[in-house]
Parts: sequence; C-alpha cells; structure tokens
Amino acid sequence: MGKKEKLILEYFALRHQFDVNEGDNCKNPWNEIPTKGEIREWMGKYKVIDLEGKIEAVKNSLEFQNKRLKIKAYYNTKEGSDLKEYLESKREYLYNKFMDLQKEYHTNINNLVVDFLGNKFTTVFVGDKYSCRLEIGIINNDKNRKGLDFKFGHDFTVTYDSNWYKTDKTKYELNISCASIDSFNAITDKDRIDYVIGFGKFVSNTELKNKIIDLFKEFINLAGNIFDEIDAINNKLNNPFD
Repeated sequence: MGKKEKLILEYFALRHQFDVNEGDNCKNPWNEIPTKGEIREWMGKYKVIDLEGKIEAVKNSLEFQNKRLKIKAYYNTKEGSDLKEYLESKREYLYNKFMDLQKEYHTNINNLVVDFLGNKFTTVFVGDKYSCRLEIGIINNDKNRKGLDFKFGHDFTVTYDSNWYKTDKTKYELNISCASIDSFNAITDKDRIDYVIGFGKFVSNTELKNKIIDLFKEFINLAGNIFDEIDAINNKLNNPFD
C-alpha cells in the first residue's frame, strides 16, 4: 500500500469519527472505509500534500469538537447548569444596563440638541464601546410614513470615533455628514428651510459640539466597562474550564 492510499484511509477514518461524534446532528455520516472506486477517484484527484492538509484540518476539527462536546456535557451536570444559568443571567443584566445607559445618554444629548435647534428637531442615537453615532432631523409626525425616523427622510449625522487610517489610532474625532435633500421651494417649503438652517446652526456652534463630545466620551467609557464584563462572561461560557 502506497503513502497516498494510506493517507486516504486515514482521512476517511478521521472524518467518519467526526461525524459519529456529531450524533443526530449528522444526517449522512462519512464512510469509515472508502470504496475501491473512491480510492481510485481520490488517488487521481489529490496529491500527497493535499491529503496531508485535509488530514490536518480534520484533526483540528476533531480537537475543537472534543472540547465543545466536553463543555456540553459539563453544562448538562448540576454544577455546569447552575454556572451557565448564573452567567447568562448576569450577561442579560449587563445588557439591560447598557440599554438603560444608551437611553439615558440619548435623552441628555437629545435635550441639548432640541434646546438649541428647537422642538421641530429630534435625534436618533446609537453607541457602543468604540464609537457614537447621532442622527439629527425634523420630527416625522406622518404615521403613514412608517420606517422613517425623520420628516422627508433626511438627517445630518454626527459620528465620533477613531480615525483608523491615521497613525494615532486612539485619536477620536467628531465628523458630520449631510445628505443632499434635492431641490425644494425656497419660499414655501418651511420644513426644509428649517432643516438647512438647523444644520448650519449646529455646525457653526463649537460650544454645543464640545458638550456633545463630552457626553460621547462619557458614554464610550461607561459602555466599554459594561462590554468588558460581557466579554469576560462570554469567554467563561465558551471556556468554563479555563
């Protein structure tokens, strides 16, 4: 028996073992021993180096599978089940804490913007441990236009995150983008006139922008602490023996 045929037999055996370990999750398990036809096909299809690579890959899969099945078995015990329930409950608490934090800071930021631009305006805020995004537009009161956060569907967006393309990747900057609102009647279209004026007022007011930056910084710091705890819990759930 040549080296290539031995490798084919080894691969089939390993792949079969992987499928057997999967149990009911594997509907069509790999044959443990290849047929003569399969051997001929693989002999012509793959080089020795190809087969060695496939064997290494399936061995790695088996190693990961064994670890996964060991963890699954542990979580089926009383001790493991209690630990998993505790960790998942704590993770849910932290996620809800983050959502409350996001609502709190959205309210504070929205109040700043509305106090400055007027109550025709409103905001949408999304933030995490890395960046903040604030969309500002005129309130949409048309209930038939579902899915639109703002009147006539336009907003100017304020983002605060790191400039990844620069040398100093820890440097954060406030950036503003404003999509075109197309042509409009400059006499009668009061909403778009107010929108354009609001955009100009916001962009030109350094004090307001600095206040928003300060709130963004606070939020990112607090959100980062929460997500660090969540990441630690996820790591523990994935590696309860570490």
